Amino acid sequence: MRVLVIGGTRGIGRAIAEELAQDTYVAITGMTHESADNALFRKLVAREALDVTIPGNVKAFFEKPNYYDAIVYCAGYANPSALSVLTPEDMRKTFAVNVEGAMLVAKYARPIIPKGGKMVFIASSSGMQARPGWSAYAASKAALINFTSSLSMEMAPYGIKVFTLSPGRTATGLRRTLAPAEDPDTIMTPRQVAKVVRFLLSPDGDVMSTYPIRIHGGTV
Repeated sequence: MRVLVIGGTRGIGRAIAEELAQDTYVAITGMTHESADNALFRKLVAREALDVTIPGNVKAFFEKPNYYDAIVYCAGYANPSALSVLTPEDMRKTFAVNVEGAMLVAKYARPIIPKGGKMVFIASSSGMQARPGWSAYAASKAALINFTSSLSMEMAPYGIKVFTLSPGRTATGLRRTLAPAEDPDTIMTPRQVAKVVRFLLSPDGDVMSTYPIRIHGGTV
């Protein structure tokens, strides 16, 4: 199997790349050519910078001679802000990465994914249960969930299954910045999320396609 992880240089995306790279061909993209600080991450066969907010860049990336059996979209942006300080620019950037980027990847990747292939999109429980201060992020993830639900029907004639995974609180670097007082032992680890993605990419995971999947650690 050949898997491309979009946004695979940090957080949940990086954990997914590391988990799959143990026995799978994995290519990753990130906003920049970021450094790798462990042996498993360094051995990944392909790392490339890709800004998913630039349509021409995404189109050119997938026009290169290549194919992938599965694509995992982990690119994401979050800058929680109350309405009083939320700006149109921040709203646009949130949607550009979390929704538009997913659309561009799905659009241009579809021709290079063979029949029986898969697309996995990492959404968020915030898109299913919003809270104050997270309006832009929650709205973007709700949009992603609905986009991928429609996408699953459009991909069916091509034999491509679509999965939408909505993790709850996860102990990433971003989470530590947003909630520094939170005990990371009380929430999910990125590796736990990665293992769910591994299952979705297996034949047994086929039954989980089409509908949003919510996972969480601790209380909801």
